[in-house]
Amino acid sequence: MIFFIKMLNDFFETWKNANYSINLSNDWRRIVFYSEGPWITKHLSPLIRELVDNRNIKITFLTSAKDDNFFIKNNKNLKKIYIGDTSARTFLFRKLSIELMVMSTPSLQSMQLKRQKESKYYYIHHSPMSTHMIYQENAFDNFDGIFCVGPYHIKETRERERKFSLKKKNLLKSGYCNFDDLINNKKVFK
Repeated sequence: MIFFIKMLNDFFETWKNANYSINLSNDWRRIVFYSEGPWITKHLSPLIRELVDNRNIKITFLTSAKDDNFFIKNNKNLKKIYIGDTSARTFLFRKLSIELMVMSTPSLQSMQLKRQKESKYYYIHHSPMSTHMIYQENAFDNFDGIFCVGPYHIKETRERERKFSLKKKNLLKSGYCNFDDLINNKKVFK
């Protein structure tokens, strides 16, 4: 019975938060990040910190995990909203009109998460793997832009666009935050 009550409470909370998100002011709908949970947020948080702390930009952070936390100095510029991973999230993705969504969930449009027509979607890699090694064949086809770990991501993406006559994406050279952390903390390993 306790499990059922928790499940019901979670259902109502995520739907309340989804409706709240749809009604955010334009300032909070310019740049939105989505994370499935802490294992993904560690790849998104360096970019969020840069925008929020160093550039004073308002960011809305949607997450499917209640325990998804990271350190931000400028909390007034970050709105964290728990949306779960069920029907409220699916509904929100179809209805939330935003300028830019940054996410690390592949297969946009072919799984539960569908694009909102007027919004732009950018993918940030959570793995340095090749785009055709561990992902579904069309995993990145429906994104407007991709943060690329290395030149191979750019080459693979352009080749797929050419081969299947896909719309050209905006490809950004971003590197890989886990590699950056290793380089910045190399003295720990000496």
